[in-house]
Amino acid sequence: MKPTYTLCMLLLLGSCIVSCNDKKSESNQTGALIEVELSDFEVKPTFQSIVKLETTDSCLIQRIKNVEFDADLFFILSSASQGNKEDVYVFDKTGKFIRSIGLQGQGPEEYISINSFILDKANRLISFVDTHKKALITYDYEGNWKSNRDISNFLKLGLVKSCKLFNNKLYGYNYIFNDYPAGMHSIDLNNDQCEILFSHAPFRTSGYGDAISISMSQSDDRMTFTKILNDTIFSINANGEIAPYYRINHNKSVVDPSTIKEPFTVDNMFRFYVYDLSDKEYFKGYDAIHENSDYIFIRAGGYRVLHRYLIDKRKKRALFEISSYESDAKEFPLQEPDFVINDQFVLVAQPYSLISNRNQYRNDDFAQKIIAQLNEDDNPCLVFYTLD
Repeated sequence: MKPTYTLCMLLLLGSCIVSCNDKKSESNQTGALIEVELSDFEVKPTFQSIVKLETTDSCLIQRIKNVEFDADLFFILSSASQGNKEDVYVFDKTGKFIRSIGLQGQGPEEYISINSFILDKANRLISFVDTHKKALITYDYEGNWKSNRDISNFLKLGLVKSCKLFNNKLYGYNYIFNDYPAGMHSIDLNNDQCEILFSHAPFRTSGYGDAISISMSQSDDRMTFTKILNDTIFSINANGEIAPYYRINHNKSVVDPSTIKEPFTVDNMFRFYVYDLSDKEYFKGYDAIHENSDYIFIRAGGYRVLHRYLIDKRKKRALFEISSYESDAKEFPLQEPDFVINDQFVLVAQPYSLISNRNQYRNDDFAQKIIAQLNEDDNPCLVFYTLD
C-alpha cells in the first residue's frame, strides 16, 4: 500500500454516524514495559462515517485545534487565523451546528483566549484554559457560565499545549518556552495545590523554543503520554500510578537530556537541534501520539525528518515509515490521524481537497453524495475510520 492509499480511501462507503465502541483499551497496571519489534504487516483502513460540519456565519472554521465528543455532541475548538478568533462550537452527531460556548471579552463570565479545553462528561461541563486570565472558565453544555477558577499556579509551569481531565486532575503538556520545564504537569481540582508530575527535559530557552504536538492520549482507564527525547511511552492508571508502557526496538541511541548544556534561543531552536541529531542516528523522541484499543500511532522526529510508527498492540509489532526530503517513504497504510473519538481514528478533511480529488472517488456513491454537498470554503469534514 502506498502513502496515497488512505487519501484515495478516505471516503469509502460509511453510512453510520459516530457510535460508541465497547472495546476497552488494554491495561498495563503492572509497570512491565512492553517491547515491540519492527516488522512489515498489512493494515486495511475501514471507514465508518464522514461528518460534514454545517457552515453558517455563526461558526466559520478554517482550522480545527481540538475535538471532543460526548452525549452525541461534537465540541470543536477552532484555531485563531485570518481574523477569526478562537471559539468552541457545538455540533450534533450529524454535523448540524447547535451553538457556540461563551463570549470573548474582559467580563467575569467571558474568556480572552482559549488555549485548550476539557470536558467533564459526568457533570456535562466544559472548561476553557484561558492563559491571559490565568483561569479555568467553566460553562455547562448549554453555554451557561458556571465558574472561574484561578489556575495561575498551573500556568506558571508554562503555556499549555494540550490538556486532559483524568480522575479530576487537570493534566497539561506545555511548550518549551522561557525557562519553563518542558513536559507534563497536573493540578488536583479537588484542592488548590499544583503538583508537578514531570520535569523530564528542563531545557532553558530565551524566547520561543519550540512546541510539542499531541503528546497525550486518553482512554477510560488510562492516560498515555510521551517524554521529550525519550523512546518510551508511559501510562498513568486510575490510581495515579505512572508506569512504562511501550517501547519500539528501533536500534538507535537515545539522547541524554542532561548532556544538553546550552540554552535554546530564537536563533538556536530546539527543533533545529533535533533535526541535527538525525545525522547522528539518534532517536529524537516522540512528539505526537494517538491510541485506540488495538493500535498506537506515534510520530517521532519533529522538524524536517519525520518517523511514523503504527504499533499493533495485539501482536506487539510496529510498522515504520521515515519521510524526509532525501529519502523515499516505505509503504504505509494511513495518514497521520488528527484525533481519536470513541475508539475510531479521525482525520480532518478540507472540502477544497475533497472536491479537487473527487475523481479518485468516482466509484464511491456515498463519497460522491458528500462531495456534491460541499463548497470549497465550507467547514472541514470529520472522517472516521478503524484499522483491520
